Amino acid sequence: MALSAAGVFSLSAQSSESAESSRSTENVQSESPDSTGADPEQADLSEFEQVFDEQAGRLVTGTGTESTPVSGTEVRASFPKLQYWLQLELFSGFSWNEKAPDEGQTDQRGLSNLRGLLDASARLELSDSWSLSGKLRFFYDAAFFLKGSDSYSSDFLSENAYGIDVTELFLVGVVFPFWTVKVGKDFVGWGDSQYLAVLDEISPFDRRMPGVAEYKENRLAVLQWQNQFSRKHLKLGTYVFLSPTQDQLPTSGSPFYHGGTGQKNETPAAFEPEFALDLSLWTTSFDLSFVYAYYYRRQPYAAGVPGNLSLKYARKHLAGLSASLSVWQLVLRSEWAFHLDETYPRDFVDVDHVTRLVGLAGIDFFIPVLSESLISLEFRYTNLFAPYSEEQEALPYNPRQEQLNWAVGTEIGLLHAKLKLRAQVLSNGILFNDGGLLRLGATYDLTDHWSISGGAVFYMNGTDDRNTNVAEDQYVFAKLTLQT
Repeated sequence: MALSAAGVFSLSAQSSESAESSRSTENVQSESPDSTGADPEQADLSEFEQVFDEQAGRLVTGTGTESTPVSGTEVRASFPKLQYWLQLELFSGFSWNEKAPDEGQTDQRGLSNLRGLLDASARLELSDSWSLSGKLRFFYDAAFFLKGSDSYSSDFLSENAYGIDVTELFLVGVVFPFWTVKVGKDFVGWGDSQYLAVLDEISPFDRRMPGVAEYKENRLAVLQWQNQFSRKHLKLGTYVFLSPTQDQLPTSGSPFYHGGTGQKNETPAAFEPEFALDLSLWTTSFDLSFVYAYYYRRQPYAAGVPGNLSLKYARKHLAGLSASLSVWQLVLRSEWAFHLDETYPRDFVDVDHVTRLVGLAGIDFFIPVLSESLISLEFRYTNLFAPYSEEQEALPYNPRQEQLNWAVGTEIGLLHAKLKLRAQVLSNGILFNDGGLLRLGATYDLTDHWSISGGAVFYMNGTDDRNTNVAEDQYVFAKLTLQT
């Protein structure tokens, strides 16, 4: 169950004045402006910013309503002004795993999650063009204690069973009409892909429960200094990521863990910022972006000896581009990324620096007779160039030298979009040769405030031994939400 409450509090004594939201410029590569040439609306706003824009609206004096003013004079808000939201969520998950765990390993069968989560979000408007936003998250998962916490390691419990985390905290503002600055911890999205990341490999992700949520929902916030320079149909974004952030991987004891015993995760010892930039050009129907990044590899490589492995991270370069074209009810998409100086182990001790090419072609079809409904299809091709060898391909955490992935997904809105049905199929290999998954889900708005959602994920491992643990698990989940 999720309980949401929102409030507005002006620190000024002039309580008669009202608010008009001012949307800050965010980083999005896929959005284009309207035909007037205005700056594009940003699709990757954090959750509370979206709520702010939806709830604040525009208040006017005179005749008319708040949503459709007829006449009157717009009233400006006094500053500073505080808005806040509380969201409480209850999430349950059931692991349908038929294989008994190995001796000494955690039994993940049956109830996997019974999690309560509280998000406390706030936005402090300092002026018309500057604001400070943040989100504090508390979570507690009773399932791990109902099954006996003694069977879990302390590292596993601290990452999965309980915790407090500042998930977002950033200052954003307009320095000049063409220059927007953001400093702090927030999310960044790259490219236009729906299911298969290409340029979005720059972003760190939570990969502890693959397939349970859409991959974009699992992005991790990054401590950053971001600049956005916009002029008509041209935008330049520069990014300095102030601390390395790696993917959150399954911990020993999870049904998705496949690293073997004795494995430890090592983050870069020295503080070295990461850098990225993107240059975007667009028209009303076409969008083209060029991206460059120099950053730490989000996925580790294994070094050491079997039974005593360390997961290490190395810096690399990425150069890529994305393009999209809107035609009728279709959106045609393509992304390419060249990974330069990428590190892969040769024999757990020596490493090679490899060039990796990743390309994606995708198409979205928006169903005209159904509201908020679409079908998406994506193909992704990956190739690692010499000196990558068959011996390297066989090592843990190393990918195949050449691989094709594809994904098809749909979202159907029924009953005036109150009921949303979702389905996704992802294949590693032409026909699940290296595994894949099927994800089914649904969300129904019971009232304006209540909604219920749930689904199931079915995993397949194919011939790839690295997906064996995942493929032996099927996962069912449900969530109840109340928003006010």
